[in-house]
Amino acid sequence: MRKIVIFILVSLLSGTYVMAQTATEIITEVRKSQELIKTISYRIVRRDTLVTGDLRTLTGYVNIRVETSDHNFGFLFWAKEDSVKSQLVYDGKMFYRSDEDQKNYTISTD
Repeated sequence: MRKIVIFILVSLLSGTYVMAQTATEIITEVRKSQELIKTISYRIVRRDTLVTGDLRTLTGYVNIRVETSDHNFGFLFWAKEDSVKSQLVYDGKMFYRSDEDQKNYTISTD
């Protein structure tokens, strides 16, 4: 019993001497890690409650890539909403939107 009490006391006291990171150190490390990220892909789920009380759910997919030479946004992207047959693409020079239902596309440049 005495060994258990001593073990618990030593464990508790040794834990109080551990140095924690400051907020500045944590933020610095997070920023360093973020700078290493080059591509992000994610799934979007948007749920809206309309004024009528109906619920609407929109889903889609986005892929973003860091492009430091792009002066407009600093990234390139591709986005697709699941419920419609269209997609959005920005390749650093132009914005491209295709619509498979209407069989057309739109291009916007600088």
